[in-house]
Amino acid sequence: MELVGRLLGYEFFVPFLITCAIYGVLFALVYFIYKTVRSFIVKLYISHSLKPETNYKIQKIIAITKSINVPGELPDNYQSLWNSIYKNKNNYESMKSSIGFFELAMCNYKKSDTDSVDLLEIIDLLDNFKEQALRQSKYFYETREAINISLSYVLVSKHFLVSSESL
Repeated sequence: MELVGRLLGYEFFVPFLITCAIYGVLFALVYFIYKTVRSFIVKLYISHSLKPETNYKIQKIIAITKSINVPGELPDNYQSLWNSIYKNKNNYESMKSSIGFFELAMCNYKKSDTDSVDLLEIIDLLDNFKEQALRQSKYFYETREAINISLSYVLVSKHFLVSSESL
């Protein structure tokens, strides 16, 4: 009985909890450092592996997408859709789904005189970028650029589906 009391008491249990807490904090710290360093290495690798023309197209698509105003009930379409795509664990599959959604929406789209120059330019860029978006290295899909490209496809598709000219 005395042995059980000593094992569950101050002599064993409290030092065990303190040791577990220390190792837990160390593990969390090492994991955070690993994720941060890996993120920087992936960013560096992707920035050097992309052709300048591809990198320019990506930046242009992202810039134009942020300026598109999609009609709908969500006041902040860009941020809410970005969050939903960011939470997806398989960004390559998300990219394929976004491109498929874009292609389906393009079937019913009819160009209109009321379309803005930005919208027409982003449609052209996205339409020409479909094959390149799916042929990147697997690390590309871990970057914010890939998430933003996927978001661009979804936002433009949503614009097609919501606008009265496309129905």
